[in-house]
Amino acid sequence: MDGAALRDWTHTAVSDLITHIDEINRLNVFPVADSDTGTNMLFTMRSALAEANTEARSGDVARVAAALSVGALNGARGNSGVILSQILRGIADVTAEAAARAGGELNHIDAAVLGSALRHGVDLVVASMGGREVAGTIVSVLQAAADAVQQHAGEGLVQAISAAGDAAVIALEKTPEQLDVLGDAGVVDAGGRGLLVLLDALRFTITGQAPARTVYEPSPRRQPADAAPEQPAPQFEVMYLLGDCDADGA
Repeated sequence: MDGAALRDWTHTAVSDLITHIDEINRLNVFPVADSDTGTNMLFTMRSALAEANTEARSGDVARVAAALSVGALNGARGNSGVILSQILRGIADVTAEAAARAGGELNHIDAAVLGSALRHGVDLVVASMGGREVAGTIVSVLQAAADAVQQHAGEGLVQAISAAGDAAVIALEKTPEQLDVLGDAGVVDAGGRGLLVLLDALRFTITGQAPARTVYEPSPRRQPADAAPEQPAPQFEVMYLLGDCDADGA
């Protein structure tokens, strides 16, 4: 996968997130039930694409990946957007390291580099969540995808990406069993569903084919007739971008 293919993937991912935005938003009950996970992932990916387009003539996949990372970080919206920016940063970091080993420029990403990038993305996402991994979230789905890519890396990029999507589906459908709030609402994790959209967009970019996926809809557990309705506690989240400091100072 070269720089042009990486930009093509981002463009396809934006289009596919638009298609699935309502589905993903309906699934959003964790960590804040504000029905905006799909919207936040879409706007974050759009920002990444806009920055990547500034490298439209570059054949260096590491430069394109770096642009995606910068665009996603600066345009990240909500918790899911920040997590997405860390996944893209994982790709940027690993491709930069591979470019350095290759003498300063990287012409393509192979399955081994992609697997390492997703694995690094898992570490970055967990670190951004305070070092605490919560099972049943997008982290679980990303972990499964990273494992699959690394396990199938020797079979080539197409097989590795296909395996990643299949593993992500299995992990996604386990999320209601891992997180009670998802099980009670009868939904899979919204961020994990968004990640599956991105993985399928990558598969389409490489192979020209995208698998048919289930449309996930909320199916809340039936409450006993005499159960008192629960009053949700007030919830909010604060997002900010810290600048003008080095990594150690942050």
